[in-house]
Amino acid sequence: MKPLKAKRPATSQQGTPVQLSLFDVLLQVAPELVPAVRAVNQIVSPQIQRFSLQQEPAPMGEIGRIRANLAAIALCKSLNANQEQPTPKQCNELARFSGWGSLAALWDEVTHKATDVDVQTEEQNRWYRKYKNLRMEADSLMTPMERERAGQSTLNAFFTSIEVIKRIWALVEKVGFKGGRILEPAAGTGHFIGAMPDHLRQASTITAVEKDPLSAAILALLYPCSWLPN
Repeated sequence: MKPLKAKRPATSQQGTPVQLSLFDVLLQVAPELVPAVRAVNQIVSPQIQRFSLQQEPAPMGEIGRIRANLAAIALCKSLNANQEQPTPKQCNELARFSGWGSLAALWDEVTHKATDVDVQTEEQNRWYRKYKNLRMEADSLMTPMERERAGQSTLNAFFTSIEVIKRIWALVEKVGFKGGRILEPAAGTGHFIGAMPDHLRQASTITAVEKDPLSAAILALLYPCSWLPN
């Protein structure tokens, strides 16, 4: 790996230093993102990005998270089918979606496809008692492709906690960022936008990119930013 060369600070035509936004810095250090960024560079006015997160929205516990995820997906699909925007109460419900990280048991295809006659081991009995009804609900709610993606994401779909996000924004402010253009290249459902300090959000424009279609659909309802489905 070649060592990175130090670059001179950006200057204006008059030779005075220019403050770069986080977006500009990212494009300098990762130019391969330029085509993707240009493809979704439809920035929406920050005044309509009003939903904010002050505390952890997702419930605790495996079953609680699964139920919250399915409820958020059902609401998201209903809103999009009816071309409706979410109410404040519905935004809170959408924000409870926390991805499928560590929820692999729900997507256990071998046990799920077993018939009642095949359920003989104690492990299979536990799965049926705990997950069968939830899996049937997921099957009726999600497309085969959505279920496949959910099962594949159980090892890496973990959302950053709100407390950690707030500390990150505090650090960003500490190093001098006061607003500008922001790229969120793996946005999930937008927690980094929701927990962003209001004064920074009002001084910034945001491009959010998310490859998972369900997460991107929720993101688009909560924060009408740009997003890039896979």
